[in-house]
Amino acid sequence: MGKKNFKKHKKARISVNSKLTLAVDMLVTALIICAALTGLYFLQLQHLFDVHPHDIIDATLQFGAISFTVLLILQIVKLLFSQFLSSYSHQSTALRLNQLTQYNQDINLELAHQMVTLSEERDQAQKILHNTQAIIMTLQADGTITSINHFGQKVTGYTAKELKGKNFIDLYPGKAPFALKDLQVMASIANGEQQNFRHEARLKCKDGNERIILWLHSRLNTRHGKNPPLLSAGLDITEHKQLEEKLSWLADHDSLTSLYNRRRFEEELENARQWATQHEARGALLYIDLDNFKDVNDSYGHQVGDTILRKVSSTLDSLTREIDASAHQITARLGGDEFAIILRNTDDEVINVVSQRILSALNTIHHIQDNIRFQLSCSIGIACFPGTETSSNELLSNADFAM
Repeated sequence: MGKKNFKKHKKARISVNSKLTLAVDMLVTALIICAALTGLYFLQLQHLFDVHPHDIIDATLQFGAISFTVLLILQIVKLLFSQFLSSYSHQSTALRLNQLTQYNQDINLELAHQMVTLSEERDQAQKILHNTQAIIMTLQADGTITSINHFGQKVTGYTAKELKGKNFIDLYPGKAPFALKDLQVMASIANGEQQNFRHEARLKCKDGNERIILWLHSRLNTRHGKNPPLLSAGLDITEHKQLEEKLSWLADHDSLTSLYNRRRFEEELENARQWATQHEARGALLYIDLDNFKDVNDSYGHQVGDTILRKVSSTLDSLTREIDASAHQITARLGGDEFAIILRNTDDEVINVVSQRILSALNTIHHIQDNIRFQLSCSIGIACFPGTETSSNELLSNADFAM
């Protein structure tokens, strides 16, 4: 923009200078023509009025002197004005050059500032990308991995060079049945048919360990046009899932013995009672109470008591598995020193055999503390179903009363 204005201004100065020179030259020519015509005019007057030649010559010389003086003045004015224009032109050109130089310097400074800003923003984005606690990948439409951040390399154990060119589903453990379906969904995202895809998947690391990753795949809009890349962000939720599983397990199990707790046992008992009613089958509830167990806790502490409870639970669980694993027998610790067993699809003979085996097995459990041997014994109450009971709680009360 500055160069165009400079050239335009220069052409305007040249035009003014040329026009002034032409005007002065034309004025000088006109004066010369006037002087010649004046001389001819005086010669004509001599013939008409008989004027003395010396007077005509004097008049002509005077007019010529005046004309020469005027011509001389005009030439001087022309010369002075030309010098003024030349001086102005040089000053204006120097000023314009200085302005143009300053303009270029300002542009260069602005460009340098913009480059520094862009470089800082790029470095900041790189730091965020590599330091964020998430796996960041870029994929082609067919699932081919093109890049991965530092955290992703740390989690997987693979370097970016090792992963580049591999397919995303190559990180799945074994032959995952849903792998091809995931690739199809990713292709639909790349084609613009779907905005994003959120799913959980197991990831097999280089050391063979597996991690559970929550993935979010989305289309990365760029100026490349066709086949835009996919941006895949993954959160490692392995510990979160393990905690969920642990809490879910604790909701159904006794933390000391790992048997079902009372809440879950009551659910299973109600299911068994309804199933027996529907299929006209018979079931039994065995309610087991350890004799004088409170004295052990009071005399030697809960640590000794907990040890005995673990032995009891292990013995009862083994016995129920030996009866009929396919019958889905249930063993639970109801609380304190109380245990219970559900026998499904059974009869009186099996119930008696199991009860005798429980009594014999628990009688063999002993514990030595401070050279004192504790011999364990128990009592068993049995309630069969279906019967007149209307709920699992009533059935438990019947078994407790039978004991």
